[in-house]
Amino acid sequence: MESITKKQILESIGKVYEQSKNCKLENSFFESIKSELDTLSQYFKTSDNQTFFIAMVFALNYKGDTVDLNDLIEYFDCNPMKILEYSDDFEYLNKVGIFEKKKSRHRVKLAGANDQFVIHEKITEAILENKPFPKINKKRINGIIDLLEQLYKLGDQRDDDKISTFELFREVEKLIVHNTHFPLIEKVKQFSLSTEDTYLFCT
Repeated sequence: MESITKKQILESIGKVYEQSKNCKLENSFFESIKSELDTLSQYFKTSDNQTFFIAMVFALNYKGDTVDLNDLIEYFDCNPMKILEYSDDFEYLNKVGIFEKKKSRHRVKLAGANDQFVIHEKITEAILENKPFPKINKKRINGIIDLLEQLYKLGDQRDDDKISTFELFREVEKLIVHNTHFPLIEKVKQFSLSTEDTYLFCT
């Protein structure tokens, strides 16, 4: 398979950006940009939907700011419920490190409503330097102290209204599920506590 060049990537992202204005996220729109998504998916190794949102966040980031769901809703002129159908794609892109997620403190406290996205810097650098898609190393938890510190930081973010209580416990649950190899967490799991009580026990 031929490598995708910087020019091809930027041209495809540009076309997706231009054609998505007021697209309402209709099925016919996705058919119209299939060629561009195919090109970009080869580079990012993501699904068409994920590739579409990568292209949009990439383009909008270069207008000088992070991107939240409200920005996309306005640009697409779509029903807010329509974009929520793609929440799993945003979650995946954040999980693998393609998106970096930040929090806004100026919106309503609803799950996902305050999420702001930016493309990982390594990816923008790779594209602009005409390099292959980079390997992104997500921060690993190296020990139980590291895990307890992350739980504590989540509490700080909640205290500062950077995340909601719902988001706090969602992230706590993920940390617990992915770190049962630590003896302390394995022991806590045996108590069959709620997520809230598990969090309080560990902090």
